[in-house]
Amino acid sequence: MNRLKLFFAFFLSSSLISLFFIKIVNESEKNKIYIFRRPPFSDSGLIDSKKIYYDFTNGRPNKCDLKINNACFIKTDILTEKINNGIIKVGNRYACSENLISKIRKRNGFSEEFSYGYGICTKDGWQRIAN
Repeated sequence: MNRLKLFFAFFLSSSLISLFFIKIVNESEKNKIYIFRRPPFSDSGLIDSKKIYYDFTNGRPNKCDLKINNACFIKTDILTEKINNGIIKVGNRYACSENLISKIRKRNGFSEEFSYGYGICTKDGWQRIAN
């Protein structure tokens, strides 16, 4: 009987840990930052689970619709469209996820000419721009 209790205790605790981990993964997906271009570094935003776009602002608005750490995001009425893994279309512009940009920068290696991370997102991905 003790083995059965021990098994259920283990099963229940591992299930709760799994549910907690799944929630963290889903939350991080939902709050993935998408960037249109650099500079400016503020031309970015997030999407919610309904694919509605939230625009980042570094101004001091009276109300933030979404606040993550000290970053303020204002809800828009723009629905996003997923183009590819890490690329979304917002209105008539494309935005790339920070993860995609980081992968491209690693793949291309360090170059003094592109060291600031400037670029623009297109339907084909992140296109680097010289400093």
